[in-house]
Amino acid sequence: MNESRLSVAAVVVTFFPDEGLAERLAAIARECARVIVVDNGSGEASRARITGERIELIALGENCGIAAALNIGLGRAVELGYGWAVTFDQDSTPDPGMVAALWRTRQGAAVPERVALVGPRLSDEHLTHNEHRWVVPHPRCRWWFLRVACEGHDLFGVAFVITSGALTDLRIWREIGGMDEGLFIDYVDHDYCLRARKAGYEVGVSAAGVLRHNLGAKREFMVTGHVVRPTFHAALRLRYMARNRWMMWRRYARDFPHWAAYDEVHSIYKWLRTLAYEDGRSGKLAAGMRGTWDGMRGKCGRIL
Repeated sequence: MNESRLSVAAVVVTFFPDEGLAERLAAIARECARVIVVDNGSGEASRARITGERIELIALGENCGIAAALNIGLGRAVELGYGWAVTFDQDSTPDPGMVAALWRTRQGAAVPERVALVGPRLSDEHLTHNEHRWVVPHPRCRWWFLRVACEGHDLFGVAFVITSGALTDLRIWREIGGMDEGLFIDYVDHDYCLRARKAGYEVGVSAAGVLRHNLGAKREFMVTGHVVRPTFHAALRLRYMARNRWMMWRRYARDFPHWAAYDEVHSIYKWLRTLAYEDGRSGKLAAGMRGTWDGMRGKCGRIL
């Protein structure tokens, strides 16, 4: 593959994007041969920001969810003849050479054809302590996990990578059934990666490919020498998380117990941060309880 113009499509999902979107799309266009933007029901003023060279807009009439928007964009990439696509959130910016680095990581795998996704190394520009780590099985206990960094070396065998910045094999995407649209938002990346791994495919992380990505509305607090980062998600978003978490545990806890252990610990920690530092605690706690009940009943799709 010629790294001067990689034959890879970009799929960007937008939902009422901010004014910095045009600059981020330009950075993405420098990395990929074509940029497909799927707008999830934003207003006309927001969609007016989606312009640029080699950029195609697919405007949806309503918010269909991140999974459906990704499937539409990836399906369009297949129609255009691409075998690979990199998916992006609207608040993410690739460093120069990121996509080429993802491709080199894929090519360096033991069996490149079995690599479903390669994610980038993440950098959150709003945080001072921003080293990201990935979940892998504990070498001495399959029921537990380790979180490891990829500074200086690529990683394979990780439980999941986030959707934004992930180089995705479209042949495998078609084979395993695409993104689960019933999840709507949250855990879409976990589900896709774990489903790919269950089908025998690899998920990796590139040390050299860097994505500047802002997760939620995080702020940092120092507590007894430790950095705490509440995300300040809205109550509805927490309801989706609680609902989909329950569904995911039912699907994958037996096959990937280390992932389930990580997710349970992370969930408890997230709720402790929310209840200690965020406003609207009672409403958020109630939303989490409703989401858990939704998940127990197998409710899926958009929450109205």
